[in-house]
Amino acid sequence: MNGIFNNQHLVLKRRKFDKNLIITLITGIIFSVIFSAYSIYKYYSLDASAYDLGLHSNILWNAIHGESFYTGLLGGNFLAEHFAPFEYLQLPLYYLYPSPVSLLLFQDIFLAISVIPLYEILKFLLKNKIKNDFLYSIIIFITLFSYELSPFTASIYSFDFHNMAFLPFFIFMAIYAYLYNKKILNIAMLIFIVTLHSNFVYISLMIILFEMVYSRKYKNLNLMFSEIRPKWLLLVLFILFTLTGFAYIEFAGIMKGIISGHVSSVTLTTGESGTVPGGLMGMVRALFTDPAYLFSFISANYMLKISYLVLLFATTGFMPLYFPEILIIGLPYFGYAFTSSYGSYYTLGYQYAAMIYPVMFLGIAFGISKIIDNLNSNNKNRLTPKKIYNYYKSHGQNNIIKVIIVILIIGLILGLVYNPLVPYDSMAPNDISGIHMTPDTRFLLNERKYIPENSTILVENNLMPLFSDYKNVYSPPFSPLPNYTEFDYIIYMNNTFWADTGGNNSLIYIATYLLDHGYITPYAEYNNQVIILKKA
Repeated sequence: MNGIFNNQHLVLKRRKFDKNLIITLITGIIFSVIFSAYSIYKYYSLDASAYDLGLHSNILWNAIHGESFYTGLLGGNFLAEHFAPFEYLQLPLYYLYPSPVSLLLFQDIFLAISVIPLYEILKFLLKNKIKNDFLYSIIIFITLFSYELSPFTASIYSFDFHNMAFLPFFIFMAIYAYLYNKKILNIAMLIFIVTLHSNFVYISLMIILFEMVYSRKYKNLNLMFSEIRPKWLLLVLFILFTLTGFAYIEFAGIMKGIISGHVSSVTLTTGESGTVPGGLMGMVRALFTDPAYLFSFISANYMLKISYLVLLFATTGFMPLYFPEILIIGLPYFGYAFTSSYGSYYTLGYQYAAMIYPVMFLGIAFGISKIIDNLNSNNKNRLTPKKIYNYYKSHGQNNIIKVIIVILIIGLILGLVYNPLVPYDSMAPNDISGIHMTPDTRFLLNERKYIPENSTILVENNLMPLFSDYKNVYSPPFSPLPNYTEFDYIIYMNNTFWADTGGNNSLIYIATYLLDHGYITPYAEYNNQVIILKKA
């Protein structure tokens, strides 16, 4: 009995003192603070946006005050536009501290601690393959730091706030649960992914497909689908999952219709802007009836698409190419973005990066694992160049690992060039050197105390998050507007992009019209820069 208890004690001791895990936890905490500090600083520097930080803060504010998920920015219930049950999970946190700041903290913490499941994936795939513990640890932490410092991670927290920001955590957790044979956790993570957006059904389906492919390829690992032997049974199972996914998309469409008061359904889509009308079925139809029309969308902004793709692979050391099966999970993104002419889908600084860059970091783990497997095999793999194989056989594993480390370091350095947090003027959008706190924020926070909470407010896009705790708040040029004479307050900054954009629907045009006709009058201003007008 003593021997059994001693062995259990040793196992617990080994688990408790996983130094790499402790360092990973500390890394996640440190970057949680860094990301949050940047996001909050950006918010108080009036460099946030109505879409999507102000929007989400507004719908949650209205929800905790009995107005469901209503927002004037959309002219109705948010869930009628985007059926995302994940909003309900954010309510308790927002209730405790009803402010855009709570959303930024929630998002940035999840984004930073995604390195924890990523670490567990790396450990599962590499721990018993890399013989040198020091080189193993170096590989681990270069990968984790590359993730935290990636310009694609920065694209998420620098965008302000979006539900897509939670994708990396849920994707990593789903793969972690799969590798460690935690079936319930795996299913839960796939469901969480779908709660972010109904179209993310495609991501969950591709994760399942990848898991099936990997289980068939590595039957000896006793993974989740390893016990299902006949291939046809796996195919039947995947078809059932697919039908369930499509049923959920249809259900989401019906729910959106019920919420909006207009019964509808959702077309099977991959993208939402700048793509072939009719969604997925429209693309298939165009492929056979008018391929040139479809190609016009694929070729649109082709240099931007190529450069984005190259940066994705370069910052991850091109490791995903060595295990291309992992790119199965990225297929929804490629269908969503690369068949569209909408440039934001493949531009740094936007939330859409969350759909693809977690896949690239999984590619590092699976790619390195595959490289070592191939080099350890007695027969040279067709994907392994002969010179590299011979060099490995004559010089051993460590030198190859060192080469991989150098490649990953180069990728990390390349990523820093596009990171907004670096202490120099980088090539990144939302560079911290271009964000400045001004007295304007203090003035607005002070003045908003005197604006009644039942007021109807028209406010500039980048100022709107500060006023997201008002039910009837609008921000041109994108939000539907009531009759101009209904506005109690108009708030904007002189000579700014968002005040001037929109032509006859711009904030400046509306303010000038109402001033000229005597509907509003000057109320307060700061340094002739921040202007507040009030109903006459």
